[in-house]
Amino acid sequence: MIATSTTSRPFVDRWLVLIVACLGAYVVASNTTAVMTALPEIRAELDLGTLATQWVVNLYMLCTAVLVAIMGRFSDIFGKLNVFVLGIGIFAAGSIAILIADDIILLMIGRVGQGVGAAALMGASIALVDVTTEKSKRALALGIWAGLVAFGLGAGPLIAGALIEAISWRAVFAIDVVFLAIAAVLCWRIARLELVPPAERSTKPVDYLGTGLLIVTLAPFVYGLSDAHEAGWASVQTLGLFAISIAGAAAFVIRERVAVEPLVYFRFFRHPWYLAATLGIFVNGFALLSVLYFFNLYAQSAGGLGFTAFAAGAAILPYAVTCFLLSITLPRALGKTTMRWPITIGMLLIAAGLWLLSQTTAEMTYGDLWWRLIFVGAGMGLTYPLFPIVGLRALPDEHAGQGSGVINMCFYMGLSVALAAGGTVLGKIRQEAVATTITGLSDAPANALQWVRDLAHGSGSQLKQALAHFSAADGSQIEHTLRTVGASAFSSVMTLFMILALIGAATSFWLIRPQPDEVVASHPGKQG
Repeated sequence: MIATSTTSRPFVDRWLVLIVACLGAYVVASNTTAVMTALPEIRAELDLGTLATQWVVNLYMLCTAVLVAIMGRFSDIFGKLNVFVLGIGIFAAGSIAILIADDIILLMIGRVGQGVGAAALMGASIALVDVTTEKSKRALALGIWAGLVAFGLGAGPLIAGALIEAISWRAVFAIDVVFLAIAAVLCWRIARLELVPPAERSTKPVDYLGTGLLIVTLAPFVYGLSDAHEAGWASVQTLGLFAISIAGAAAFVIRERVAVEPLVYFRFFRHPWYLAATLGIFVNGFALLSVLYFFNLYAQSAGGLGFTAFAAGAAILPYAVTCFLLSITLPRALGKTTMRWPITIGMLLIAAGLWLLSQTTAEMTYGDLWWRLIFVGAGMGLTYPLFPIVGLRALPDEHAGQGSGVINMCFYMGLSVALAAGGTVLGKIRQEAVATTITGLSDAPANALQWVRDLAHGSGSQLKQALAHFSAADGSQIEHTLRTVGASAFSSVMTLFMILALIGAATSFWLIRPQPDEVVASHPGKQG
């Protein structure tokens, strides 16, 4: 029999579900950003090229983006604790696969496992907190959960840097397994104490077809965007992938409009607040990757700032601390007031910070950088926790779970598209710089341009083999180009993301207008 009173339990038992939910969400959040600090070491040891390195992150993002919404639905059907434990097992298995990986295949299999596990953990953890916490303490509990997620995202690079320098990049994944083992033991105790209500019987179908069509929409688009600078924008490969994505998107919209229980209720997007939340959280994905991926890699590159992994993680700390403090204090401070101005100002701060980062040069020191990162951290702290609040205000309570899942999905989609778009800009600039350098060489081989791809995007061994076709002097000139082109490429990515942040600010200001106290109809019925 499930206990109905929480006040008679020991203090630790009353908060046990919150502890385990926060632990699971923290592991996901910290791993998401820790991997980005570990990428240079992973790339060097496993001999990965530029595109393969991007997909170490992108596979994870895509799996999480597609599955996070449906995992929330699974938790309602099969039990929130059951889905959470499933997430622990899959994420841990993925971490172990990466821990023992000695080639790209096992590495990618592990990242897929982590992405699926992350979707289950994130989809079920907040639901666990919601259904097991007394109503009077729910806001506090959810605030603690959100704060630890923000802390994990920010602390991941620093923790990873310390582990890499002290042990190895593999320790980043080993520590995940340790934390998840602790979470599994706590879940066993929660089950023994029957602290989580059982799942209610549901006859509503799961939209498996919609999920499959979403994969067909996103995966070809992201891969086509990532590889377009190498394959060519007008190539059969690129155009074919984009055509598959467009066809998948059309089929997905048709499917969702007729599904009994769709993955996405398109009617919700008629409310400007919900539309603002999904678009804004999508742009947040670009802002997050600007610091935690692109700045992180530039900081560690030989042609960039030349930081160690730990120093790069420490450099990101001002961003992380600012974002964390605002994330846990701002929602409660604002209460039910309008979010229009805080969100607009936050987007403008992100844009200002990205413009400042676009001016970064290799000669800059930590003292030149920390305050620039605070702008982006303040902007993220003002917007990331507020967009879900704004979006869910537009929905009836019975659809809050699904609405939250779609908002989370848009965030991970933003991360994935940001990585592909930024990687495309970086790749194009590197490739053009190498081609220009080779063209200007006086003693280059007749077929020298065929080595441009390996020189610009290849793994360490491919780069070495390509340089072997050139004289020592010409090879040194090419290596000099590769070292110096980083600043220009990084600046271009930051400028692109800044423009998106400005568009996000204008869109948010326009859409989050004062509205009558109304929400979308509680029973959307057919999609309109």
